[in-house]
Amino acid sequence: MTHYKEGTIECIDYLYDNMPREAFIGYLEGNIKKYMHRWRYKGQDLADLNKAADYLYALRQVIDGHPPCFLPTEMEGITQSMDLEWSD
Repeated sequence: MTHYKEGTIECIDYLYDNMPREAFIGYLEGNIKKYMHRWRYKGQDLADLNKAADYLYALRQVIDGHPPCFLPTEMEGITQSMDLEWSD
């Protein structure tokens, strides 16, 4: 299923199939940085943080040798309500 009403392939899958690996990794990293930068300023803080998490998840998949995918649908919103414990 795509996020769009037209077509049968996700944009991220098309880019993955048609870009050199390092260029695609740069695309993912750029999107992570974009959403991490703008979350404070656009008035959509949780939405932008969730998008950054999606792209980070996709990057982790690619670095681990798998095709990119976003966070599973059943995990949507979890990043908003998680109690995270930080350790040094």
